Amino acid sequence: MAAYETYKDSGVKWLGTIPSHWEVDKIRYFFDEITELNLNRQSSNQLQFKFGTIIPKSDLSVDENVWQTISKYTVVKPDDIIINGLNLNYDLLSHRVGRVRENGVITSAYVHIRPHEDICAKYYEYLFKAMDARKVFHGFGTGVRATLSYKELRQKPIAIPPIAEQEAIVAYLDKATGEIDRAIEVQQQMIDALNERIQIIISRAVTKGLNLDAKIGKDGFPAHWEVFPLRYAMSIRNGYTPSKANPAFWENGTIPWYRMEDIRKSGRMLNEAIQCVTPKAVKSAGTFDAGSFILAICTASIGEHAMLIADSLANQQFANLKIRKSLSARINPMFMFYYMYVIGDFCRNNANSTCFQYVDMSGLKRFPVPIPRPEEQEAIVDYLNTNTAGIKQQIANCQRMIDLLTERKQIIINQVVTGKEKVI
Repeated sequence: MAAYETYKDSGVKWLGTIPSHWEVDKIRYFFDEITELNLNRQSSNQLQFKFGTIIPKSDLSVDENVWQTISKYTVVKPDDIIINGLNLNYDLLSHRVGRVRENGVITSAYVHIRPHEDICAKYYEYLFKAMDARKVFHGFGTGVRATLSYKELRQKPIAIPPIAEQEAIVAYLDKATGEIDRAIEVQQQMIDALNERIQIIISRAVTKGLNLDAKIGKDGFPAHWEVFPLRYAMSIRNGYTPSKANPAFWENGTIPWYRMEDIRKSGRMLNEAIQCVTPKAVKSAGTFDAGSFILAICTASIGEHAMLIADSLANQQFANLKIRKSLSARINPMFMFYYMYVIGDFCRNNANSTCFQYVDMSGLKRFPVPIPRPEEQEAIVDYLNTNTAGIKQQIANCQRMIDLLTERKQIIINQVVTGKEKVI
């Protein structure tokens, strides 16, 4: 693509030079803050952020308790832009910008803005996403938690191309990024299929064993295996988030504090966290022990799990499961790691739906945990290590391709929305 004929200094560090005929002005001249709450129960359509998109929450019944919660949500409509301005100094991974595509309500914790009629909402969605990718919003927040409010956002300058160029940029980016998104979707479908294959291999091995001729008992496991309810095999503790208002809990932290983003980034063996807390943040029960597990018990990632390699903590999305001392000599931690896939599957299939999904904890505590003989556990672990290694490598290759495609997409968006490359 060609560049524009002449450029000028925008006066904005992250924008740099822009085409000479573009303008720069404050956000408040082009967007209004949305403050209407759902007090009159205008809508029961609950929306949520998911990787930079605003989508409806699925399969949620609406009872009086739910109404009481969502009556405090903000009412939004198509083309409104939502910016997650929370925890800017701690969270560097979340996608923070999304455009609303349907009428609904969403938590009032976010910044909600509505574009004026004389601008193209999708152009500014792309522009704000470019700002997000470059961590521009992270320099805006105030307070201990570095929270961005509309009061501060409204004063920030943005690029203002002519409306015809805004629309041309959107048309170009819709096509260019659409092709990349389709390529990403293909890779993600491959990952999903490979993960399903791993799940099948693991589930078969940890519930039936490696001896295909073994007699199966009434509980569905080999008859010679012992079986305990999970509450007898493992202790369960809830994760938590230390107060972000207290810097003594966070500054110069050394204790890993895990969120779902850590599993997405580092996989199922966790040693280092994106965020750490100080010893002052640890409650009286202490940290979660190395060798124990975290299991997502709520939200869309319910059932996801990981093994802790170091003493750690995790947020309230997780429960910590630890093999009881009375059984620690009889349960191979890696066998239990693999059996956590089966436990996770139970969690996904047995979640309560209120304002958010939450696992049936009473059912989880009753869920059967098999204990094969030690030599069988070791053989199962060796078998699974060998037979899933190649699949995991394929998944890693697909994820690497997704990362490259995503990076390419961000570069294209940034170059075009800031006027570095001309599309018309």
